[in-house]
Amino acid sequence: MNKANPTPKERFMESAQSITKHRDMVSSNEFQRGADFAMLQYNMILSNQTANADSAMLSGMKLQGAIEFLTVFRMIAEPIQMPKPQVMENLDHHA
Repeated sequence: MNKANPTPKERFMESAQSITKHRDMVSSNEFQRGADFAMLQYNMILSNQTANADSAMLSGMKLQGAIEFLTVFRMIAEPIQMPKPQVMENLDHHA
């Protein structure tokens, strides 16, 4: 990699062994079960901290952050997919 300041994801992707082991881990039933129950537990903790509209908004933001973190964690070993351009099939206006 010739990039002067690689991102953490780019540095992680430099190790084929790390990629393989991470993919195996996040696809395992044990990880899926642990992640699901940890999110349920965290959601319960947050709901117990909700006393008014402000704390409810804060809990929502915390939960969104946890979901975003878990998504990044699961996808850290996956290459970034560039969206493919859509082929626009124009109608023939010369008929």
